[in-house]
Amino acid sequence: MTGRNLAAVTAVLLAASLLLALPAESSEPGVGKSGIKDHDSVLNQPPESTASLLEFRLIDGKMFKSATPRVYKAPQYPRRMVELGGEGWVLLSFVVTRDGTVRDPVVLDSSRREFERPALDSVRSFEYEPAEVDGQPVSSILPMFLMTFALEPPSDGARPEFVQRFRRLQRSLDRGDLDGAAKALELLDTQGALNLYEDAYLWWARAMLHRAHGNLRGWRESMLRAVAYAGPGRPGGLPAETHKTALELLYGDYTRTGELAAALGIFDQLSTLLGPGKESPELQAHVETVRNTLAGDGLLQAEAYIAGDRPWPHTLWRDGFEFADIVGRLEKLSLWCENRALELEIDPESSWQIPASWGACQLYVRGEPGTTFSLLEYSSAAEAAND
Repeated sequence: MTGRNLAAVTAVLLAASLLLALPAESSEPGVGKSGIKDHDSVLNQPPESTASLLEFRLIDGKMFKSATPRVYKAPQYPRRMVELGGEGWVLLSFVVTRDGTVRDPVVLDSSRREFERPALDSVRSFEYEPAEVDGQPVSSILPMFLMTFALEPPSDGARPEFVQRFRRLQRSLDRGDLDGAAKALELLDTQGALNLYEDAYLWWARAMLHRAHGNLRGWRESMLRAVAYAGPGRPGGLPAETHKTALELLYGDYTRTGELAAALGIFDQLSTLLGPGKESPELQAHVETVRNTLAGDGLLQAEAYIAGDRPWPHTLWRDGFEFADIVGRLEKLSLWCENRALELEIDPESSWQIPASWGACQLYVRGEPGTTFSLLEYSSAAEAAND
């Protein structure tokens, strides 16, 4: 494996490291106009999905049609969260079977654990028009599905006590007083259930403290949660300029670790926020380099780690892959492809090749919390030509 050429990947990572120098946006939450809301009325909107649009693509000479939603069942809002005025979100992934039912739902992340069980129970009851290949129904994967829990009326700001504690944290960070910032963050965290607006700023505050400590992994996890619900037309979440800065920083961090497919996903969010073509010329040029790297047949190397009990998700761009540089223990992988899904025990000495007929694939890796490893992706055709 060490003989494979890493030049293309290295070039991308060196260019990406420049993006990490972007300044963090100084931002603070605003006080909501509505104050304490009446929480008797619960808003159960249809969940948001990155795969809600009908899509047709040619795969290995065959026409693929994506699965489309048919029946949603609203989740049961946790009663305790209703009483406390708590809002939140859950990010899921699942398989849509050939008969249109949902199988193997997985929680990728959430703002609060209390929302996870209702979200899982809800998606298990969803019904879809299944994906098709040349008119025949097949199983498929929905890699990212955002379900939100919100109360009526929508959040329009933070409560005064939240803003005061946030400002205390910001002042401590500005002075370089990390102990004081940690204490202020603890006060924020113990305030109780938060609305979506406050939740975004809580994770933003955690990200800034992690960054001050040089903890890039903690910074990324927190920043992803800060922007999870932010977006055009959504009540709650970060303001547009703060959101933009967060996405630019996340893009740089994903390219730094070689997770190029995830970096493109972040860029898509940024393009949606700003409007297509309104990103900086430097960023657009860098994204073109990333796309060309992914579209080629060279080796791809991603540095990854297992965060808590969550699986590490990854979109595969090559038909072969294996693990290397494992520190800790990897346990299972789930390989969810558009036309096939399977789960395997991980043998660190093994490599895997995926038939083209399986379509695009998403990989989920589980292991002991804190385990670090490299994922190496390669083209089996290019490997054979080099042998």
